Amino acid sequence: MTLLSIIVPFHDSAGKCGRLLSTLATIENAGVELVLVDDGSTDGTALLLKQFERTAKAGARLVFQENRGPGAARNAGCRAASGEYVWFVDSDDDIRAEPVEFLENCGRRGFDFVDFDLLDRGEQRNTMGLPPGEYRNQGEVETLLGTRFGRMCTKLVRKDLIESKTLYFPEYCFYEDNLAEFTYPGAVSTFCKSRIVGYIHHQEFSSITRRPLDGKYFDRLPVAEYGIRRVSIAKTGHIPPMYREKFTTLYLLNTVNQTLGRMPGSHWISLMQLMKSYRKIARNLRLARLQLRAVPGSWKYKAVFTVLWCVSYILPRRSSYFERMHMRAWGRPIQFFE
Repeated sequence: MTLLSIIVPFHDSAGKCGRLLSTLATIENAGVELVLVDDGSTDGTALLLKQFERTAKAGARLVFQENRGPGAARNAGCRAASGEYVWFVDSDDDIRAEPVEFLENCGRRGFDFVDFDLLDRGEQRNTMGLPPGEYRNQGEVETLLGTRFGRMCTKLVRKDLIESKTLYFPEYCFYEDNLAEFTYPGAVSTFCKSRIVGYIHHQEFSSITRRPLDGKYFDRLPVAEYGIRRVSIAKTGHIPPMYREKFTTLYLLNTVNQTLGRMPGSHWISLMQLMKSYRKIARNLRLARLQLRAVPGSWKYKAVFTVLWCVSYILPRRSSYFERMHMRAWGRPIQFFE
């Protein structure tokens, strides 16, 4: 049986995936398969993957689909995978081989996922902030993952968990990883944290976190909203504080933080629409009111944030503001999986 499927989405990646393909080409482990998903590329990526398939030492499986976003590519790769565990890897990053050997030694002990450290600009990072070891107390596991889930790319996840708990990524959107912050804590029973570096993050290529303020940038909003509503349903309306704080951070604070430093412009209207939308969701879900004094940042940042927050009260709310932005970017509504 295949132990691990390494799933890599590609979209117009011909100029930035050479490093990862070179690493994947060295893998000879019979327990590892490579699932490479071309998400509607138009730059020759498909031909590059076909050439790689003919020379790969490990078993390689190619999947081709129309452009539906990175979440859809990961879902398609997961469904095509035969491994007991899956590892979602971005095409412009890189990995190391050590996690495969570690998984061979510990994966059969029933962990829902195994997490590894990340190398970022030469610095080793433990994205979960937890000491190495096994975590098996389910109550403790949910609390830990609810506050320090870490990065999805550093986790080798049991495929059966994804299928049985419907942990698929949303499709036709970006920021699809954010949903895992809400869905995994209540689904995971046990995991293992390793100090081994498994994933190498590179930043020289364009990133969705540095993209312009278009509809795809604001995909982060419906993903976070769906996540908190899913928690509300699972908890019969009682949302633990850790999820409330997570929603405020992912929906509001992170979105504003990455844009407020730009020169004033029309994007400030978008931020004020965001603030109005946040308050409406918070009221509907009975979340605690945001305390402006608790907003992180310098005094200048807090001052601008407070001004926009106050002015947003008198700004007419356009209920479909972000939905229209998304439809212009994708032509399709976001697809979630219950």
